[in-house]
Formats: sequence, C-alpha cells, structure tokens
Amino acid sequence: MKRVVLILILITLVIVPLPGCTPSGGEEVDGESITEFGRMLGFVPYSFLEEHDIWFDNWAKAKQLYGVEDIKSIAAVKNLPEDRLESFVALSPKLTGNRWRNLELEPVVGFDIMMVDRMVFTDIIPPRSFSLSEGDFDEALIGNKLTGLGYTKMEYGDHTYYGTGEDYNVNLENELAKMVANSMNCLAVSDNTVIAAPASKYVTGMFDARDGNVPSIIDNTACRALAESLGDVLTAVMMIPERILITDLRARGIPKFDFDVPDDWGLLHQFDMAALGYRQDGEKGFMVIALYYQDESAAKADGALIIKRMETYTLGGIWSTQTEKRPFTDKYIPGEPVIKHYPGGVVLTIACQLIPEEHQYVSMDMGAAGMGLRDLLFLAPDPSLYVAE
Repeated sequence: MKRVVLILILITLVIVPLPGCTPSGGEEVDGESITEFGRMLGFVPYSFLEEHDIWFDNWAKAKQLYGVEDIKSIAAVKNLPEDRLESFVALSPKLTGNRWRNLELEPVVGFDIMMVDRMVFTDIIPPRSFSLSEGDFDEALIGNKLTGLGYTKMEYGDHTYYGTGEDYNVNLENELAKMVANSMNCLAVSDNTVIAAPASKYVTGMFDARDGNVPSIIDNTACRALAESLGDVLTAVMMIPERILITDLRARGIPKFDFDVPDDWGLLHQFDMAALGYRQDGEKGFMVIALYYQDESAAKADGALIIKRMETYTLGGIWSTQTEKRPFTDKYIPGEPVIKHYPGGVVLTIACQLIPEEHQYVSMDMGAAGMGLRDLLFLAPDPSLYVAE
C-alpha cells in the first residue's frame, strides 16, 4: 500500500516537457553569464509576461540532485525499488508544474512526461496553459503520431508546427484532446524541443522570440537582472508587480487574506518587477525573493521592512478553513537583505532558508502554477488592500 501511495503522489506532482538541451549550469549569451532560467526566458515574448506569470522548472537538475537522473518514463518510476522511489517522490514538491498529470501520453503522442529536462510554462489549466520544454524527443515519431491523430502540418516563416481544429476548441473526437483538453491543440516539435499550446499565437510568438523578431522576456533589463539574481534555481516564476500576490488578475473575487496587519508594517515602495525561486545548496533549501527597483534607497528601506514583516507574518491565512495557521518563521529562516546593482537599477534579494523538516511544498507559498494567491502578504506594498474586512 505504501508503494502505491508514493507512486500516486509522484504522478500527481510531476511535470511535462517543452524546449532544447544545454548544460544545466547555464551558459553565456552575448558575453554575459546567464542562468538556465534566464536562457529559457529568451524563448518567450515579453508580451506574454504582461498577461501571464511565466514559470520555470529544471527537472534535469532536480533528478540529478536526488540521484534519479536515469528515470525517463512513468514505467521506469513504477519499477523503482522502494528506496529510490522515495527519493524520487521527495524531489517532486520542489517543482511547480503538474501539467498532464496521471496521463500516459507516450502511446498516443510519442513522448512521456518523464522525458522533460527543463521547461517554461504558464498556468496548468486550459485554456491559458502553454509551455516550451527541452528534452530528448523523437521528432519523427511525434510527427507521425500527430499526423495519425488528424493534425495538419502548418508553416510559419521557416518554421513548421502541427495544428488541429480551431484555436482553444476542444475536439473530443481526438484521442489526445480527450486526455489534455485543448492544451495540445498546437504542437511544435524538434529532437530537443516541444512547444504545446491551446492556440497558434503562443507557438508563433515563441518562434518570433527565439528568432529575435520580437523582444523576449530576457531582453527586458529588469527581468534579466532578476533571473541572474535568483541563481541556479530548481523552480522559479517571473511576474509583473500587480501579480505579486494575485497570480491571475481575472480572479479578483477570490477570498482575501485572513490576517490582522500589524500597525508597524507600514508601506513598501513600488518595485518594478518581481521574481521568486527555489534554490537548493547542498542540504539547504532556499526560497529566494527578488525585487527590481530603479531607486536604491527604496530597495534598502524595503529590505529592512520586509524582514520586519516576515517576523510577524502568519502563513495559512488564504486557506484558513483548510490549513493550519503558523508563523512564517516556523517554516523559514529569513536571510539578510542583499542589494546588487544592475543596468538601470538594483535588485533586492532575500533568501529564506527552509527549516529542514519543511523541505517540501515551497511552491505552495510561491503560488504554484495555476493557483490564485501567493501566501506572501508581506510583499504587498499596501497590505490593507488584500485583507478580509
């Protein structure tokens, strides 16, 4: 029974594939060092960030850290001995994507969810979900599977992709659509990349970003600085300031935080861009908060105030009927605020170390992909806007 439960937990939390293979520690672009997170943000148009949080998972690095890098299929997971299965399950909460969970897609579409190395994506629930994944994919096999499913090969400049039906439509006569709804209406495939989306504009937009025809997220000065500041993360998310707490601005009717804001919390200055990431350094895990400012004095003042807020914040206020409330400092040890200069401004980072027994579910506090709220009220410039009346 224990083995069955562990397998179910794994498959529930696991993620799926999207673009190309490079060394896991990052690379140089235009003479500058860039992290894997930053590199993959170069595949996504900046305009997409204006509408969606953009998430990143480094599945290959996570598997390497936990000694299960040889696992490339769901079948291999099910055949793991007990000790290795537990190691595999332990890494899953460090990642945020769970797209196409529980689905054995390989017989239908030609790739398995465990083939992913790295991915950038948004949401997990159609119709707004799209992703770009890197891994060792068989382009010919996937292309033949898609053709057999009735997909049509489309051209866009020098690129090709596969499409079926109308954008956002769910064709229940399609075997794949029955499994993934419309999240694979459009697919672009190469031997190391899969782009999946409900509509063609996401696929063609990512073609344009990769070709340099439109600005990518990493072309933005603030985003580039934030991606570098997070370091070599297992998972991360980039967002505009308006979504620091509410991850989907369409959902303004969701419940607010059940928390009494202390009188000494004050107000933060308005930062220009934000990112969150989870980094593991040896046995230590860190949730890293990174905020970009043009004004250094504002960043310094906010760093001190955010630490003060962390010391009195209570987690669980957004799930008050389901989750036990607990002090933020019971789960994290806040680090000292660090200010680093970048072109056009500075980045304030605060690395919050997870207390060892809490080395799970950090992505819940980061909002996870598709969740409406982040349990990080202390980052709100004016927290009174987000508390229950």
